[in-house]
Amino acid sequence: MKPFEALLWSMRWLMIPAVVAVIACALPLIGFVVSDIVHLADVLLSTGFTAESRVELLFITVEIVDQSLMAGVMIMFGLGIYEIFIGKIAPELTGAFSSKLLVVTSIAQLKSKLGTLVIMILIVKFLSLSIEMGIETPTDLLMYAASVALLGLALFLTNNKGGAKAVSDNKDD
Repeated sequence: MKPFEALLWSMRWLMIPAVVAVIACALPLIGFVVSDIVHLADVLLSTGFTAESRVELLFITVEIVDQSLMAGVMIMFGLGIYEIFIGKIAPELTGAFSSKLLVVTSIAQLKSKLGTLVIMILIVKFLSLSIEMGIETPTDLLMYAASVALLGLALFLTNNKGGAKAVSDNKDD
């Protein structure tokens, strides 16, 4: 049965094309970020900080943040899949930062990290939509306030999960 187990173990290398494809998908997003930064600089240099350019500057900034987060999701997912299925990434850098840059030991941990980033992307998209939204009635204002409260609750719940664990870990000391 040893040759069969060896065959099964070597099947993990089939994940390499998926890892490369996911990381390759992040490259155009990074290109869009650079392009939007150049566009932002062009708008600033041509119009300055005027009332007319304010909304356009906000839209460009939101797009830069959104695309950066999405590129981060793609890179984190690719590196996480590599670490789970193929092997640990041994960075040339040593120190506290490199050891915490991407520590993924299970699919659940990768899912948690990606979930936090997805929530951040949704918050940025909400910000983008709220810039366009016109509040004309008290109901519109109430819906907007409820949306902001729900986003705050989502951030609290995603951040509190790690905080509660840290508190419970310290109780044992």
